[in-house]
Amino acid sequence: MTDRRNIVQDLMRIKENRQLAARFLIEFGIDGSDTLIDQLAVALEAVMVMDDRETIYRDIWRNHGGVDNLRNAKRKVARQMRTLTVIEEGTTPLAAGHLDDAIDAINYLAFTVRNIRELNFDGVSDDEEE
Repeated sequence: MTDRRNIVQDLMRIKENRQLAARFLIEFGIDGSDTLIDQLAVALEAVMVMDDRETIYRDIWRNHGGVDNLRNAKRKVARQMRTLTVIEEGTTPLAAGHLDDAIDAINYLAFTVRNIRELNFDGVSDDEEE
């Protein structure tokens, strides 16, 4: 667990570790281009957020099913759009945390894909949740 976490943290510092990230991508048969390295950094950020929250929430996303997770992603995207509108208007400067909803949307979309692949569209009833 610690080794995996250290590797992910190393890859998150992508600017200093672009060669490591490129080797990682190439190992999986993916081009190690700058664009794909930057994409990997965003994906890893989403994985790290999920890892932190999974300790508390466990697999609750599975209980909600693909449809509900897609609705949550839609809500997060709407919130992110509003945040960007306010930033563009100049009333609020871009700050740390202003992309949290976008990262959450990535995770909700990943949950949607995982649930749909399991044919879990509606999840389980409230009575079955933990």
